[in-house]
Amino acid sequence: CTITFHPDNKKVKVPKGTDILNAAIAAGVYINSSCGGEGICGRCKVIVKKGQVVSEPSGRLSKEEIQKGYVLACRSTIHSDVEIEVPPGSRLGKEQILTEEAKVERLAGLFSEAGEVEKGIEFKERKFFPHSPLATKLFLKLPPPTLKDNISDLERLYREIRRKLEIPIIQTGLANVKKIGRLFRESNWEVTLLLGKRNGTTEVVLIEPGDTSKRNFGVALDIGTTSIVAQLVDLNTDKTLGTKATHNRQVSYGEDVITRMVYAGKKDGLEKLHHVVIDTVNELISVLSTEHQISLSEITGVMCAGNMTMSHLLLRVDPTYLRREPYVPTANFMPVIRAAEAGIKINPRGLLACLPGVSSYVGADIVAGVLASGIDEADKLSMLIDIGTNGEIVLGNREWLVCCSSSAGPAFEGSGVRSGVRAME
Repeated sequence: CTITFHPDNKKVKVPKGTDILNAAIAAGVYINSSCGGEGICGRCKVIVKKGQVVSEPSGRLSKEEIQKGYVLACRSTIHSDVEIEVPPGSRLGKEQILTEEAKVERLAGLFSEAGEVEKGIEFKERKFFPHSPLATKLFLKLPPPTLKDNISDLERLYREIRRKLEIPIIQTGLANVKKIGRLFRESNWEVTLLLGKRNGTTEVVLIEPGDTSKRNFGVALDIGTTSIVAQLVDLNTDKTLGTKATHNRQVSYGEDVITRMVYAGKKDGLEKLHHVVIDTVNELISVLSTEHQISLSEITGVMCAGNMTMSHLLLRVDPTYLRREPYVPTANFMPVIRAAEAGIKINPRGLLACLPGVSSYVGADIVAGVLASGIDEADKLSMLIDIGTNGEIVLGNREWLVCCSSSAGPAFEGSGVRSGVRAME
């Protein structure tokens, strides 16, 4: 059956009996579904314009809505070619990250201008972290072997690395070992290495001919329950080149983390939740790389932060036991892996690292906030409040920290409300 979604005019072919919600996801049309397709929330209302659709009875639809052709996308199956209109209240609108200029323009008149600071008081920006990216490029001119200097090519490589950097443990993969013999000689012993920090060791991730050290980029990801933000960073200069954001399309399977955990336990549920977030991440990376004229092969590292459920789903790790007593995650510290293992499209040998979490409901997002704010280094008592779909409060100083978390989505993002929609473009 062919189904057409308006106003996007997107079409997709699906088997007879497919529900409208899954057909919409297959077409790249994302519909609100707080309950993950259980027919409880009533937020996936769509209008059948043409064709045969079989719908289950639902108390979430009024008589007037039924007369106008409204059905719940999750409880309605397709039995012919159909045309569906997705009304504004059921759509996921576009999100934008405010640039500094946009913030000034949109907030004009809401806040008064800053007054003068008392003279004699000097504020200095503190640099909490030294520049130490996940993946670093190093250009080397290797001395060719001679009868007197006849160590192996790999030992020669390690020796020259240690002459430049203090690295006690170096490793590389068999794929690199197989190609270095010819590569070194064809490049006149001039090569660029990609050195990656991987699980306590330094790995020679990639070996390229010539000097490509000036082109090395990374992506910082914030995988939120509701939104996903990506920043493109020049790993040589520490400069942020661009920022893009969009909705986390997992919302079609459930608006809160508990609903998504439940959905992950269904047949193919974990795969669907994983792929929808990976597809979104790849779209953001593609847009950023195109805008800044950067090849995907020049992006060598991805650093990710998110709550514990989002981290599990990103890596296709079953989150079921996060919600079951005694509420234990599969891992707080995820290993550094090839980004390709998770499906992220950057350099095929590029790395993906996730910041660690603390417990099932205190994840890497709040850990990142603590580190960025520096309250873990403060002498005085401080409080960090992070309000998103999930809300966390951290209290403490350099000697101790305590954290609590709770769902904040219903209050701040409209999850579960019966009237009104999210702010949309």
